[in-house]
Amino acid sequence: MNYDIDLSKISLMAYKEILKTQYLLPSRRVLLQNVDYYFDSLAKHGINNLQSLKEIFSSKKRFNQLIISTGLKEDLMIILKREIGSLAPSVVKISDFLYLDEGVLTALKTFDILNSRDYYSLFLENRLNSDFFSKIRLDETRAIELFELCDLVRINGVGAIAAKSFLDAGYHSVYDVANTTASKMLERVSRVNDIYHYYKTKLGIKDMQFCIDYAKLIIRLEKEGEDYGI
Repeated sequence: MNYDIDLSKISLMAYKEILKTQYLLPSRRVLLQNVDYYFDSLAKHGINNLQSLKEIFSSKKRFNQLIISTGLKEDLMIILKREIGSLAPSVVKISDFLYLDEGVLTALKTFDILNSRDYYSLFLENRLNSDFFSKIRLDETRAIELFELCDLVRINGVGAIAAKSFLDAGYHSVYDVANTTASKMLERVSRVNDIYHYYKTKLGIKDMQFCIDYAKLIIRLEKEGEDYGI
């Protein structure tokens, strides 16, 4: 299980089917128009997975060549580029998480742990090593909690503060968020925010549903990656 989704293991056609059913922002719903046609055009261009497509999108020269050779609309491909770009999880500075004191931050820096990606990976490598927790000056409970926060910020739009509110509301992972309902999540998170005042913005059902839908997307993409080659 990696912090980032391995886009090389997500086939182009598998992503097309995921795209058809996932929640899209209104400005990106144009991606569903003639989706079979333009994905077939991309496949005929020799693009087999999302990593290959992302690399083309990252090069202005290769992007322009793609538009010319496929005849696809540039505006549409720009929107697809943005949608695929949103699959990259946010990377949050460790210092942004609320409860970590300077001693802990200094200890983490000795392991070159500066952000959520760093900690997520190192925790998975050392979670069975009891000495690891003492070295980073966190007891096991707090170390696990920090890992859970780093998992939650992988959800698009969720930062350190939102992740803490989700955790306090009983959502410990991307999986937990994916398997709740928007109404239940809103009730729990709002109750937590009424107590701790994490943020002033009034949340709504749509905010919760966006997080749930994106958490489901992460799980689907990870499952697709696990099934790759089987």
